[in-house]
Amino acid sequence: SGKSHPPADDAPRWQSGNRGGGAYPPADGGRRAAKQYTPDIYPSVLTMIHVEPLICRYLSPDCGWKRVAFMAWCCEPMLQNYRLFHQDTGLGSPQVLREGLDMVWDVARADVKFPEGRKLISLSRQQKPGWRNEQKPYARSAEEACFGIHHSLMSMRTPTLSDALDVSDAAIYSIEIQNRNQLPITTRQLSNRERLLRDEKARQIRCLERISAAADEDRPKVVAALRRTAR
Repeated sequence: SGKSHPPADDAPRWQSGNRGGGAYPPADGGRRAAKQYTPDIYPSVLTMIHVEPLICRYLSPDCGWKRVAFMAWCCEPMLQNYRLFHQDTGLGSPQVLREGLDMVWDVARADVKFPEGRKLISLSRQQKPGWRNEQKPYARSAEEACFGIHHSLMSMRTPTLSDALDVSDAAIYSIEIQNRNQLPITTRQLSNRERLLRDEKARQIRCLERISAAADEDRPKVVAALRRTAR
């Protein structure tokens, strides 16, 4: 597009596949294992138990496009959280992440090639909230949005099952930590978070059921329908 998009942090600290220094870990399931949950504050993390077996069952090795479509589906609500972070701080570029997610959808639909893909991967990585802003409202959820979209872009050509699991987990975790910078959490906030978690889990299962029954020849039509209803 020729436009210059500002990074959310003036010194991005990411190196793909390296968790040190604020980077994201490799897409081999280690990211989920490395999360530091606090059960008394975040009890609903166990809801992932019900989603993971379905991901493993429905997203078999010969269904790469279905994995990409599922990851894009998971990223859509996270992008809304990033917009809230941007509105509050003026940092980052939701448009960069929107363009990146649109590319993921397009690849899910037709395996198209994009000359600007490498540039978008780099730009999406730079939108992560920096450490100076990590206490801002929605900053943690915005970080998960950046991970989900950047990770989907990185893996959309050869997506593994772990890639799909990690992006699914990011969508769940982004809800778990929405109020982390506003502790203590009120009863009303906790109840609302529980509802959002149930809704997101049901939403992911609904997507898995839809794509599991789809034939390869219906791929463009199925992905287009998912894209219309994901936002």
